[in-house]
Amino acid sequence: MLEKFGVIVFSEYLTQTEREMTIRAFSDFYHNITPKHQKRVVLHWHSKGDTDLSGIKKAIIMFEVPIRNIQFSTTENRSEVMKEAKICIHPSRKYFTNVIPKSLSFGIPVITLEDFFVGDYVNQSCGITINCESNEQIINELTYYLDMLYFDNEVLKVLEKGAYDQYEKKFGWGLKQFRKNN
Repeated sequence: MLEKFGVIVFSEYLTQTEREMTIRAFSDFYHNITPKHQKRVVLHWHSKGDTDLSGIKKAIIMFEVPIRNIQFSTTENRSEVMKEAKICIHPSRKYFTNVIPKSLSFGIPVITLEDFFVGDYVNQSCGITINCESNEQIINELTYYLDMLYFDNEVLKVLEKGAYDQYEKKFGWGLKQFRKNN
């Protein structure tokens, strides 16, 4: 059986529009792969538990993402979810200082929007920054990079190693012993 391809989203740090863009990008990616590959992908929707999920569930229905491919999680099981995730999507210019260190510490590359301060945390060695003006462009770029990383395991492995290295360089607590088995 093929290993799961988990995409994690920290929804509590996104606006409703950013959440919907994320669901749409995941949906576009999901619907462009074969049923065999669709069984592999999981969207880990992380919230603090008090986030209103009604809007997200409407978006999930609207963009026809099967609920079996979405795992809702809260702070209690965050570490377990992080171990399964391969990529983090954060289509926002806010709260990246909350999301990026969490992701990098687990060797999870981040796809985020380009911002003056993001460059201090995310570079081409550990993630991808998107420089787009419109929501539609952001959705298209997110979809493109999800697809690219799903099918190019070598690039994903390089970014995972880079994520660990960047975490140690920027936040360094010598946590190499907790790395996922590569």
